Amino acid sequence: MNSFWENQSKKKYGFIHSSSNLSNDKNFSKEKSNNEMKRIKDLLFSSDRKYNSCIEIGAGSCQWTYMLSKLCKKVLATDTCKSMLDMGQDYTMKKKPINKIDFFYGDICNIKYPLNSPYDLVFISGLILYLSKNQFSKLIKFISMNTKSSSTLILREPVGINKEFVLDNVYSKELKTNYSAFYRTEKTIIDSFKLNNFFVETNDWLHPENSKFNKWKETRLKLISLRRK
Repeated sequence: MNSFWENQSKKKYGFIHSSSNLSNDKNFSKEKSNNEMKRIKDLLFSSDRKYNSCIEIGAGSCQWTYMLSKLCKKVLATDTCKSMLDMGQDYTMKKKPINKIDFFYGDICNIKYPLNSPYDLVFISGLILYLSKNQFSKLIKFISMNTKSSSTLILREPVGINKEFVLDNVYSKELKTNYSAFYRTEKTIIDSFKLNNFFVETNDWLHPENSKFNKWKETRLKLISLRRK
């Protein structure tokens, strides 16, 4: 999928995060991003928890990075697509964050001693649908090795409704390119983390049932918070 995201980063969008939201409609993408930002802020800032160290895996255009830096003393934003991360880094640093943000290009799961580990907060947005079974297992292992008791994991992730849904090199008219994704069910995702000492704190649909942001009948966005035992 790296070539897909490299191409996404080269497209000209009226709104920077349209590249991550996979929408050419500037107003639609901006409204969707603002709505989701509010939901995620409400979730993260609802408690009095203070986080020393956060890792954002699959940061892309860094839609959430600046927000995370307001909550955490140190943030490490990672991505395997250099062009997307370069764009996101430029966007984030222009906002002049107060707390420290570092950026890592590459597969962070290959790093034995990642910067600022262990993490109090792990944030993942729209990443798991692009991972193979082995890559997903590798991600879970990395998170388990680099978190501690009471660490929080936030997932903003599209899931298959009732069953898995697979797109295998299918042409998208909106994106004007072929697209692949593997939408696991929420049960599959949650159970995988439960087996690695995480338990669910909250589990909600990100958008209401009849929202215009639920574009597909087969998949829908989840916002899930888990805590390390």
